[in-house]
Order: sequence, then structure tokens, then C-alpha cells
Amino acid sequence: MRYLKKAAYYLGNACWKTLGGGLSALVWLALSALFAASLVGFPLSLTTLKNAYVCLKPFGSRITLVLGKNALLGLVWTLTAGWAFALFEIIRACAFLALPAGAFFAPQWLKLIRLALFPFSCESN
Repeated sequence: MRYLKKAAYYLGNACWKTLGGGLSALVWLALSALFAASLVGFPLSLTTLKNAYVCLKPFGSRITLVLGKNALLGLVWTLTAGWAFALFEIIRACAFLALPAGAFFAPQWLKLIRLALFPFSCESN
């Protein structure tokens, strides 16, 4: 049973990368490169790299919101760029829900919306 679950995660992640998750990961990688270009933004680039990894493999990963962790940075992010990232993911989620297999991917889009709004307050495992 455990191997069947791992196989389902593997298949889901493979479909996810080709159907839209790869684009989200590329956006997070580009943002990470921008942060890494400055000395002050280097710690932020590590977080955005983790977010890119979650965008590539959302099946089998859990996103937990830790309140109080990097609260000021999270607030600044949400007010400046986070809402745009979340809107981008919401539009893509609605487009996928119009497809017959879209309901299978809906929980993964919800993970990415949470990650887009609060990237510095989320932990993934």
C-alpha cells in the first residue's frame, strides 16, 4: 500500500510539472535569482528556492503556516508582491477546475496559493 501511494505521488508530480507546476517553479527560481544578486536578499533566496521545490513536487508535501514566524517580512511581502502571485495562482487554479481532471489538482493549487501569500511563514515537509 505504501508503494502504491508513492507511485501515485510520483505520477501526480510528473503530470503536475508538465501541466503548469513547472511555470510556477520557474517564477520562484527567477525571484530567487533576483534575491541572490544582493547580499541582503540572500537569506530570502534560500526560502524562495524551497518554494520552487514545493512547486515542482506538491503531491506528498504538506504546507503548514507558522504564525509569528517572520511576521513583518510576511506582511511586507503580502502587501507588495504576494497578492499578485496569489492572483496568478488563483487564475490558473480556476482554469484547471474547468478541466475534467482539474479537481484532482485543486488541493495542490490551494497549497501554492498559501505559499504565494505567506512564503516566509510557511514550512514544508
